[in-house]
Amino acid sequence: MTEDMTVSKAEQKRRDSLLKKLSRKYNRKRQVNEFLLGKKTMTWQKVISITVDIICALMVIFSSIFCFNLLNSRTQGTPPSVFGYSALKIVSGSMQPEFSVGSSVMVQSADAHTLKKGDIIAFYVYGNNKNKYDATDAIPVDDSKNSVKHTLSVQQFFGIQSKQISAAASSGAMLVFHQIVAIERDSSGRYWFSTKGTNNASVDMWHIDEDLVLGVYVPSGFATWLAGVLGSTSSTIWLLLLLMIPIILLALSIIFETLKELQIIKLQKDCVEMKRKITDPICVKNKVGILMDKKSKYKVLAQADDEEKIEYANLLWGEGKVPNCVKEYFFRRNVLLAPLQKLKGINLECEQMVQSNVPMEQIVDYYLNERTKIDNELKKRYQYLKKVKDNRQYYSDETE
Repeated sequence: MTEDMTVSKAEQKRRDSLLKKLSRKYNRKRQVNEFLLGKKTMTWQKVISITVDIICALMVIFSSIFCFNLLNSRTQGTPPSVFGYSALKIVSGSMQPEFSVGSSVMVQSADAHTLKKGDIIAFYVYGNNKNKYDATDAIPVDDSKNSVKHTLSVQQFFGIQSKQISAAASSGAMLVFHQIVAIERDSSGRYWFSTKGTNNASVDMWHIDEDLVLGVYVPSGFATWLAGVLGSTSSTIWLLLLLMIPIILLALSIIFETLKELQIIKLQKDCVEMKRKITDPICVKNKVGILMDKKSKYKVLAQADDEEKIEYANLLWGEGKVPNCVKEYFFRRNVLLAPLQKLKGINLECEQMVQSNVPMEQIVDYYLNERTKIDNELKKRYQYLKKVKDNRQYYSDETE
């Protein structure tokens, strides 16, 4: 007997421990669910949330294009290019003292026909003088009134350079950053540029075809800083990591919304299985009933207590959207409910009369008299139901 009692106590202790463990586990789950679904969101919070989502989406788009541009630049062997801007690093002293060796500069794609003397450009030069310049039909260009026109094609937006630039870069042509000293146009209308390093004594020996001009120098402090960032491997890695933040935030937002939707599905299942009432504040806030399928709605409504059915119907279909068949049910129930309630009252009254030793003949007379009144009232109400049957206008609060 003592051994059985010991085993029983040990088993009870094990069960209590398991119960506490499960209780803690499911309480934590409920707290998470209530945080996801039950937290009231203010209007300003919704505005901030939408704004953050838009900003994150734009940053994701920008970062995707940025990464695509860098990938294209690396594939082509051209300098890092973003939205028509290319970053260069000075490797010689031909442009000193304005541009020192190791400094970074930014050039932007431009219409070669709008360049003028004095503009500093980046261009490719073939070592075997493959430019095919013919001096016999070249004439000087009057560029005194020119204003540089920057260009940005769809290809350049995504970091894809022209075929001539890509071919020059892939064939090992030299990339030079010098100043224009003369411009000429041949008989076909093609422009050719003579250049010179500001620190060099003589003009360069080559003539540059307009198709080999990568871009014109952008004299901006921000552009110079950005060129340094793009030109630095470590800085570019950090920049890419920084641009990954909006992607992570957007992913977390999607995960959060997915968890919320899954929890709403779980709430629907709990309501159908009678583990939770549709009138639970969390269910009401998230319109769980309205999201249910038709079969589940009728099942939940059938399980509700009589005094809650009208409230359930409004939560399942929404105010003013309850189906006619449900309205008809409430109408019939409300029309016939009052006489039946009176009948219950008569039965209780008769029981009290029996307990008070009222003569049975008096009790029977009272019951039959009151029952006749109720029957007459029911007949009138049935006639009323028959009268309105064809109209099918039923109201949940009708108590004719």
